[in-house]
Amino acid sequence: VTEMVIEACKQSGGLRLLDIGTGSGCIPIAIKKNVLDIDVTSVDISSEALQAAKRNATTHEADIQLLQIDFLDEHQWDQLGLYDIIVSNPPYIPASEKKQMEMNVVDYEPATALFVPDDDPLLFYRKISEFGKSKLKTGGVIFLETHEDFAQQTAALFAANDYQTDIIKDYFEKERFVKATHR
Repeated sequence: VTEMVIEACKQSGGLRLLDIGTGSGCIPIAIKKNVLDIDVTSVDISSEALQAAKRNATTHEADIQLLQIDFLDEHQWDQLGLYDIIVSNPPYIPASEKKQMEMNVVDYEPATALFVPDDDPLLFYRKISEFGKSKLKTGGVIFLETHEDFAQQTAALFAANDYQTDIIKDYFEKERFVKATHR
């Protein structure tokens, strides 16, 4: 997803980008290092993740703004501005798949960064879609990483909210990314 965002950002200058669920900050840092004329804000619910992102941003000399918010709480959206681009690799793995995952992932990644309730696997995508209706500029783009089993449903959710959507395959030809453009 990072490569797609960098390519899109290189076409325009002076953009504002929001990264939702930043974790260690690798996505926004890579974007900022490759696109200098961009204002990057990254949010996460975890103070530990934000501390790691701050250390990484400092190490890589990437000027990004970091905010601790619970993105699922719509009342906290008032802390955020209007954006040209939104990027997110949100939690999207149904909790029931935890047993099938590699232990090196489960043991070293916080559960809040990985899992969603089995009965609501599109939880974060639904919230991002709603957020984008008021906080994404017309013509703005949302880039999302998705679970391969839910890419079609994620795209349909955004299309139902009047976004123009595209599903993009990864290097293994799996449907893993959704691009949604605000109309």
